[in-house]
Amino acid sequence: MQTHHSATQSAPEEHSRGAERTTLDAAISLAALFKTCLGPDGRNKLIATGEETIVTNDIHRIFDAVDIPDPVGRFVIQHVVAQKEDVGDGSLTTLLLAGALCRNADRLLDDGYRRATIEDGYDKARAAALAELQRSERAIGERSTDRASAVRGVARGALNSFRAELVDIVVDAATQIHTERRKRNRGLDLSDVRIRLDDKVDDAPVELIQGLVLDRDVVHESMARRVEQPRIAIIGGGKKAGSGIEERSLFRAGGSDGEGRTEVTFSASDADDITALREAEAAQVRAQVARLEDTRVDAVFCTMGISDVAKRLLHDADITAFRTLTETDAALLARATGGTVVLDIADLTEEAIGTAGRLVVDSTDNPTVTIAGCPKGTVATLRVSGALGEYRTERERDFRAAIAVVLDVLSEETVVPAGGGIEIRLATAVRERARTVGDRRAVAMDAYADALEEIPRTLATNGGVAAIDIVTELRRCEDSGFDTASGDVREAFPAGPLVSPRVVSTSLETATHIATRLVRIDDVLTGGEDEDWISADEIDPRPVPSRDFDY
Repeated sequence: MQTHHSATQSAPEEHSRGAERTTLDAAISLAALFKTCLGPDGRNKLIATGEETIVTNDIHRIFDAVDIPDPVGRFVIQHVVAQKEDVGDGSLTTLLLAGALCRNADRLLDDGYRRATIEDGYDKARAAALAELQRSERAIGERSTDRASAVRGVARGALNSFRAELVDIVVDAATQIHTERRKRNRGLDLSDVRIRLDDKVDDAPVELIQGLVLDRDVVHESMARRVEQPRIAIIGGGKKAGSGIEERSLFRAGGSDGEGRTEVTFSASDADDITALREAEAAQVRAQVARLEDTRVDAVFCTMGISDVAKRLLHDADITAFRTLTETDAALLARATGGTVVLDIADLTEEAIGTAGRLVVDSTDNPTVTIAGCPKGTVATLRVSGALGEYRTERERDFRAAIAVVLDVLSEETVVPAGGGIEIRLATAVRERARTVGDRRAVAMDAYADALEEIPRTLATNGGVAAIDIVTELRRCEDSGFDTASGDVREAFPAGPLVSPRVVSTSLETATHIATRLVRIDDVLTGGEDEDWISADEIDPRPVPSRDFDY
């Protein structure tokens, strides 16, 4: 690897301090850029790319669209994204807290504090904050009204929205998944749930389907569109393997090695040859459909084609059929129904057939087939109907994140105040702990507490309220939070604002890790390919006397 120093200084101390400033400034700048996005009143960013113009305050969507070449920036973003992937929320809070910690560390370094002192002080502050967080946890309550209020408070905070219909969607979805988890002894994880956003307005705006919803229609308009207790066959393994239900003389399912679809030309000498070929093709398709009938299949899904002859024969056999399923959907359907994807109908066995409670086809504007009531599978679909607006991908990500947070609260049954309330309480605990430390680490702990208070200050500023008034009121009222809807500090229990303790603890751990790692960096290196680089394959291992031996 060829390395390049980011800066060269005459004195090692100046060189080290310059690298620290470079790395810390990168994290500070990122936090400053996204500071205005925090909270329901946060501002949007406009991103102009070569393909589209995006208006959003979702930092994850911004990270997806913007190329950040700085290695320190990529390091920070990597950990911030992991925060949301781990617990579903708190990524922007993590970024802002990390930026505040880096800014305060930068000031301490300017004042002559050693890196080890700052790191030790931050670590002691983190431990004190986590201990106070555990003491601050409150049960969501045994009364159904208290539980419902608490869960709605968490959902509202996770969504950054006061739209009642969106909060209802998240609460309803999380409750259904949690109930299903308990039935299955935690056998259903959120990663097993596909979220489907439909523009259609349905009687049930939120429905958890134990199975799949696929964008497919029947291949023959007269086929049954509702089948109870269907037995389902899944044929074909994708573009490079498997077969459909079709003639194989002119189009085969692969060559001798089974790869791809090979076109075979046919030259007929007279009309009888063509007739014989067509009869042979029809016999092949009849044999395929007969195999489905023998195994008592009610519905068949193919990753490849279904010919016109096969459509008629399947219809006559009362088998509902779907074609050109994606390889991914075929695998999910197999998981949902407990079946197996087979590459050829000839290999179809009783064990490979999946089952479901019902199969329903909706052939209106955007045809779909719903395979529901799959008792053996571990795949579910959360269907959300109507009132979705624009930015569907962003909305789906918001729903999934908010559902994850609410699920965590329903499982752990504890909450802490949101709206900056928990950060003020943790900052107070850190300052009290700092008074017992008789060295310079106490100053670093105070700097950590100041960084924690940046969260309520930012929420208040973005909400158009004097930050000093909000922080003072939060310090006075222990179990309170800043309600951005009313612009006031209010009692957090039981209606909110509330947040999952795990979101807060993970945010503390991640932000502290980012800051302490960056403080310890004393140089920035970049790797690149040297034009004169010799690979290991080009090295002659035999000794060269003039090089390897002393005479």
